[in-house]
Amino acid sequence: MLLDIRMAEMDGYETAALIRAREKTQTLPIIFLTAFNKDDADVLKGYSFGAVDYIFKPIMPDILCAKVDIFVELYKRTKALIRKNAELEHAEHTLLHTNQELAELNRLKSSFVSVASHEIRTPVTGIKGYVENMLSGLTGPLTEKQQHYLGRVASNVDRLMRIIDELLDIARIEAGQI
Repeated sequence: MLLDIRMAEMDGYETAALIRAREKTQTLPIIFLTAFNKDDADVLKGYSFGAVDYIFKPIMPDILCAKVDIFVELYKRTKALIRKNAELEHAEHTLLHTNQELAELNRLKSSFVSVASHEIRTPVTGIKGYVENMLSGLTGPLTEKQQHYLGRVASNVDRLMRIIDELLDIARIEAGQI
């Protein structure tokens, strides 16, 4: 906005104060124009009311146009940065919320893995015990074919127990117990 300091009903300083009071125009660049008061105190007064520049009359059109172009570009870039900052703040809030949800899901997963591993271990331990008893002859003599099949069952039970132990180790690590 180009604003003359000397005006009929109110001066440029009062007008600038009203412009700055409105939310929609509070960041609008104001360039003060004056043919009077080239005093530094008056220039400082203009800046205190939010001026971005101070031009003394007579005005050189090329200089005025160049300054207006620069301040309009700065204004646009500032608005774009403010919008981008708001978008980033929203994205950050969304990421924090998502991170909290993921942490809770991870906790639930770890709890499930721990409980499921313990629940699977109980029947597998029973199977392992029965197979070992049968292989050792406690249940009577076995044919060669029965020994072969029970040996495979025992091998797979041992493999399953190692998997269960690994799952329990992972659950302990994630719970911070290891």
